[in-house]
Amino acid sequence: MNFKLLPIVFFTFFAVNFAFAQPSDAEIKQRVRDIYSNSDIVSIKLGNARLETKWVRDRYITYWDKSYVLTLKTEYPGVTVIHFGGAEYVKSGSTYTFKNMLTSGFDRYEGIPIPSKDELNKILQEKFDPVNFYSGYLLGYIVDAGKNIEVAEGTDFKWVGLNRLRFNVKTTYELKTSNIGGMAVREGIFQVYLERSADGKTFDKDAKLLLDGEWLPVANGSLYEEKDIKEYKISQKEQDAMNTLKELGAVRMAEEFKKSLVPLDMPDFKSSNHLMQYIHEMLIEGDEEKVKSLLYNMLPRSYFEEWSDVVLNGRGEDLFEEVLGNLENYKLAFCKHPQIKEISGTQVSFYDRSKFRQNKISVSWENDRWYIYDLSYYYSEDDLPKYQASGESNCGGDLIYIEGEPAFKAGDPIEVYRGGNWYAGEVVRPVMEKGGYHVIYGASGLKEWFFANNVRGRELSKEDVVNKVDVGAKGNSLKSKLKNKKKKLKIPGIKL
Repeated sequence: MNFKLLPIVFFTFFAVNFAFAQPSDAEIKQRVRDIYSNSDIVSIKLGNARLETKWVRDRYITYWDKSYVLTLKTEYPGVTVIHFGGAEYVKSGSTYTFKNMLTSGFDRYEGIPIPSKDELNKILQEKFDPVNFYSGYLLGYIVDAGKNIEVAEGTDFKWVGLNRLRFNVKTTYELKTSNIGGMAVREGIFQVYLERSADGKTFDKDAKLLLDGEWLPVANGSLYEEKDIKEYKISQKEQDAMNTLKELGAVRMAEEFKKSLVPLDMPDFKSSNHLMQYIHEMLIEGDEEKVKSLLYNMLPRSYFEEWSDVVLNGRGEDLFEEVLGNLENYKLAFCKHPQIKEISGTQVSFYDRSKFRQNKISVSWENDRWYIYDLSYYYSEDDLPKYQASGESNCGGDLIYIEGEPAFKAGDPIEVYRGGNWYAGEVVRPVMEKGGYHVIYGASGLKEWFFANNVRGRELSKEDVVNKVDVGAKGNSLKSKLKNKKKKLKIPGIKL
């Protein structure tokens, strides 16, 4: 026969049933039989009756109830399931009125074979993982637990599921008792659940009886009692070098996370601008897996715990949360070529599409490699209409980095855009990895940096050609011309 475990709820059977004496055992057992099939019932055992008076709404009510323990057959020969419940009546004077039946309280299975103590100890020790076993405050203090786990003496065994056995175990462990060198070895008694699995990986509470199933490692032991075996002291330096189980667990998780990261084929960055442009374009692309890999592999040591170079600290976790949490909105907020507000050697800040908020990207060069020092941007749902209204109108800004050969070489005549006007000048030095040129321009020979978008070509005028010949050995660059005091130069676009 098939037996389906009822959920643990209270079913209420109302009846108008008056009695002038306490309900008999026969009456209560019959009420139990009315709920369950007679063919499934092995036995019904009744407990003692109990009277309890409660204040309900505006008056006192006296309840009379009697508990029962019910044994039912299952589909497995020799295996029974134990339920408990009770019958509840309202007592008024000498009258007892039936109120309801409290049913479907599950207790245990009986008849399932229990492995021997030696078998259990072997299972426990082979599959014992201290990081997953200990929990709560112990996890943050234990530094060594070894494989010393065994069935506790005098423990009770209870099958609380077809494939779930509950009992107590004993373990010993070494832990920190203070932050100044205090240490102890303790023995603990823990309540555990040993579970069988069909695939050896996951537990299915609804699975059929798996007599040949694979036992899973015991986890999340619940501390029942604890006692000291010994106490001692070591130096604080020695203690600080010991990782707790909590830290070891964090390292394990971080290493698994690191293995899961997608590989990135990153270029050999030629400058800070090159890296900053790469970061910005990857955020625009919006591939979360790539961004995770970029961040994790390029954050400096200050974003990781002091005791581990793979576990992010609070600062690192905050950066991940901020960047990944707003990633899908990044390309809505920013242009591929945004308007740059400010750029320095290792930092760039630029406007969003509405020129309302800014993004900041900072990088650093340490230990012969590049790092992402900081990323900071903010997105609000309230800003979305501004971005949609702005569209591409504020895009097409300066490039943080330019790939390839420069459009102009040193000495080439050019014009530069400044303050709403174009001025004649000459390239001193192109630096494409920073996205522009060092130039000299103006009557007084001003030297300044210009992004490539603010530089355009210029043809030499007749005056320029004449002046080239006249200055002769003094050089044919604009810089030389400006130093030559023999002639007053006429440079298009500049009032001298």
